[in-house]
Amino acid sequence: MSLAGTKTPKEAWSEKEFEEQLLVTDTILKGLQDSQCQNIVIDGPQTIQAGNIEHLLTSIEADLAHKNDWTPVLKNLHPTPAVCGIPTEKAKVFIPELENYDREFYTGFIGIMNESRKDFYVNLRCMQLFDKSAKLYVGGGITAQSNGEAEWNETERKAETMARVLR
Repeated sequence: MSLAGTKTPKEAWSEKEFEEQLLVTDTILKGLQDSQCQNIVIDGPQTIQAGNIEHLLTSIEADLAHKNDWTPVLKNLHPTPAVCGIPTEKAKVFIPELENYDREFYTGFIGIMNESRKDFYVNLRCMQLFDKSAKLYVGGGITAQSNGEAEWNETERKAETMARVLR
């Protein structure tokens, strides 16, 4: 799935969120094509609710060209623009130089596998638990159309959604 673009239920989707969603979807599609996946089906985007915010979601399914060799697909897909940016190789170098902390648990991928199907998901938000505190990992999709204050507010809303499970 491609999950990108965030707003509150009271807001309308803007061109910025649709652009963000398309960048992620197109990159995933290219990764699947580069992995020789077949029968690629894209459905979306559609709005989904996640706590007090909404996201644009595009579902993506594909058949592996080589059923027993799924690791190249994950290598072509991770990290997605939703967690690293594009162009990916330049962003992987730039982000650690810009940020003053270790992303540590910021992202990864998780999945469920059985004989006939493999479902993998990018872990966009997570938390690290300590004895009396928690560290939340969230981010925002920065594009040329982004507004810094709006992006900060978006990360605050994402963190609030996660923090509610701690109460």
